Amino acid sequence: MKTPSQPLLGLILCLTPNLEEGYVLVNVLGLNPSLLNGFKLDRNINYAALHGDILELVPGKYKYVFEFVYETTARAVGNPSAPHTSKQRSEGRIGGSNDNSDSTITPTAEGWWETPPFKGLHIYTSAGVVASKKVAAYDMNGTLIKSNYDVLFPESFDDWQIAFPEVPGKLKKLHACGYKLVIFTNQAAIGKYEMEIFEFRRKIEAVVRKLGVPMQVFISTGPEKYRKPRTGMWDALCERQMQQTGVAINPARCFYVGDAAGRPNLKKPFNHKKDHSCADRLLAMNIGIRFLTPEQHFQNLPKQPWIKPKFNPRKVCRLTANGPLLTPPGALLAEPRQEVIVMVGFPGSGKSHFVWNHLAPKGYDVVNRDTLGSWKNCEVQMVLSLRQGNSVVVDHLNPDVETRKRYVLVARRAKIPIRCFLMDVSYKHARHNIEFRKMTHWSHSSMTDMIFNLYTSKFQEPTIAEGFTEIVKVNFVPDFDTYRYADLYRMYLLDK
Repeated sequence: MKTPSQPLLGLILCLTPNLEEGYVLVNVLGLNPSLLNGFKLDRNINYAALHGDILELVPGKYKYVFEFVYETTARAVGNPSAPHTSKQRSEGRIGGSNDNSDSTITPTAEGWWETPPFKGLHIYTSAGVVASKKVAAYDMNGTLIKSNYDVLFPESFDDWQIAFPEVPGKLKKLHACGYKLVIFTNQAAIGKYEMEIFEFRRKIEAVVRKLGVPMQVFISTGPEKYRKPRTGMWDALCERQMQQTGVAINPARCFYVGDAAGRPNLKKPFNHKKDHSCADRLLAMNIGIRFLTPEQHFQNLPKQPWIKPKFNPRKVCRLTANGPLLTPPGALLAEPRQEVIVMVGFPGSGKSHFVWNHLAPKGYDVVNRDTLGSWKNCEVQMVLSLRQGNSVVVDHLNPDVETRKRYVLVARRAKIPIRCFLMDVSYKHARHNIEFRKMTHWSHSSMTDMIFNLYTSKFQEPTIAEGFTEIVKVNFVPDFDTYRYADLYRMYLLDK
């Protein structure tokens, strides 16, 4: 490949060929944008480039064409390894009509429902579904179907119609090109017993019949790991297909289409109301597959702007991995003399984890309002501990001056210095932490919006003027028990 005469700063592309199946994985690692067939490539996502595809290192410059040229050998009778024709490429056929290396794979004979032995997931497999390395995955409401009225969510099981006239034709073409067609849908109302599961099953079967193609449907009914943007439904798809047929799904040859894309109100190129969430786009990002809006996929409209989440778990983990635990850096974790520490932070900000992992082992008595029941009991316990000569840490939200004043006065009467430790964790970060805990430790429960709103409304930044000798910020430093937990934490767990 001929290289540009001038270096392109920030341009890093990783090209990984797969000669057996006739494609090259293209992964943009640098900051400069690159195009594949005129489509802008997102960073850190694998794209499959086929014979004849055009790669532009920089938009409008340095164009390269992918060509697969195979030597003629005695084995090439009938030219089985010849480059794919433009017709094959346009239809998406690689390595045969259904792109499955195992010719013994047969379609399902009839539709059937599964309720796996774990909470929150229902699976429907219609007749004719065939395992494939390639998956075309879709959201349902607002993507494949929509309400008969101008409302976001349907008002009854019969309140639906095909969302775009191009939907059936597009699905049939993809099915003919060897894609397995899949639906991922969140239906929390079923888990809350606000919707009858058997009525919803009949709706799913009617939708699949109307679309006219074999499909597999994954329905998340709870708030746990299967709910988008979490990858539980995708993981179940991959694991079950591998166990049942031995066919591994190749993410580089898959894509996901959904209307929950984080788009604001738009006037051009068409009127579009603000998306209710970003769950579909974030699901694709968590998996690492290409994402398209319904308008892009079915109507070939251009990409639209979207609002990125305020909290990016991958970025936070990357930036804080080797950072200091405390700010200012010279702050002591534990004083050699007797003292009181008052913790301040959102629910889920990591106060108790910090206290029990860093202060309790150093001999600090932990005064926790959740355990003792009231601030008065906390005061009593604090006085007893100080009289015994022990240092004390007060583990609670303590958002405002009035709440913290109680503990400052106790320390002042005992003539013991008091510091304030403020958790440097944002609202969205704290919500992310709570969702992570729910998925990894079953003893943790949900926190309502009311608790977060109450903390936010009462919060006052701690100051020295309150009587503290020092204000110390506790930084988030990622530390996980397993690699699986680390990977989970770096995913988007919130839907906006």
